[in-house]
Amino acid sequence: MFYTIKQNQMDRSIVPQIHDINHIDIKQVTKETLSNGVELVVLNQGEQDLIKVEVLFEAGIRYQDKPLVATMTNSMLQEGTKNRTSNEINETFDFYGAFSSTEVTKDFSGFQVFVLSKYLDKVLPLVKD
Repeated sequence: MFYTIKQNQMDRSIVPQIHDINHIDIKQVTKETLSNGVELVVLNQGEQDLIKVEVLFEAGIRYQDKPLVATMTNSMLQEGTKNRTSNEINETFDFYGAFSSTEVTKDFSGFQVFVLSKYLDKVLPLVKD
């Protein structure tokens, strides 16, 4: 048996209307330097339930002496620290519903952590480690 599904599809033979853009609200970043000399760039989008913390290092692919060194080194960021094992990091992230990821580009390596703002004080020490 053959079924035909009819969907409410857009008629692509009709050109959509064009509207002028009257205003674009571009948020400005602020830059601060922490007491240890680390530059902090903040994009304040107001109060949100979710916070993204991103840490970047000038350690991308162009800085490596051998293939995959930057990628492998960056992937090891969650394999433990002097103070915490990989399991402790993962369990803490899981407990507070945090998510992390790593990335390597030509110029930078870094990682991101997404966490509910109410748990930032619980997860931030792991980021510091």
